[in-house]
Amino acid sequence: MSWCYESLSIKTGFPFGHYHNTDRLGPKLGDVPLLIMPAYYAVGYVSWHLAHIVLDKFDAYANRLQTWAVPALASFIMVMWDMSMDPARATLAEVWIWHDGDGYFGVPFQNFMGWFLCVWTIFQLYAFYLRRQASGAGVVTQTDAQKSEWHQMTALYGTLILEFLSMAALTTNMALVDQAGQSWNPRDMYETLALVSIFSMLFVTVLCFIKVQASDQLR
Repeated sequence: MSWCYESLSIKTGFPFGHYHNTDRLGPKLGDVPLLIMPAYYAVGYVSWHLAHIVLDKFDAYANRLQTWAVPALASFIMVMWDMSMDPARATLAEVWIWHDGDGYFGVPFQNFMGWFLCVWTIFQLYAFYLRRQASGAGVVTQTDAQKSEWHQMTALYGTLILEFLSMAALTTNMALVDQAGQSWNPRDMYETLALVSIFSMLFVTVLCFIKVQASDQLR
């Protein structure tokens, strides 16, 4: 699904906007680097579990909450990561290049709406699939599982923030011009992305840790 959306956007500009991938992520399937799909899977897997934590949904049964609320919430959690990551990947690292640029450090507003659509489609289709199963809500544990197993999901998401915090601390001031001709300061960019990750991703991480610790459903 992610490959289809990425390929469609590269050809038409929908849903993310007009861009192309460089060769920095290695081999491609068509116009999309092969590493893109595992990245969607890994962060999507964690986001799916964190959505369950926020909703106190620790059991292994598909219901309306999981069918509709979990996909929507997991999509927000995953797009938080893209908001913290995309400008530096595109403008500084040049892993992909935005053709038209825009106000969020050269990344178009449309990209994040497209990201939400893409990951929501993935999560929603998975939720529909789970409704057809006798049990198994696509979560890592059953109701009587150890809290430590759920804390692993929280920790995995939290470690993603370390990249943005470290770059904000280590990057020096310098002038940089992106492919759209817009001038940016890398230090300003990384400090902004660090703030975005702190008050979005870190908030979710702390909230999920507290909810797991306070849950009476887990041992």
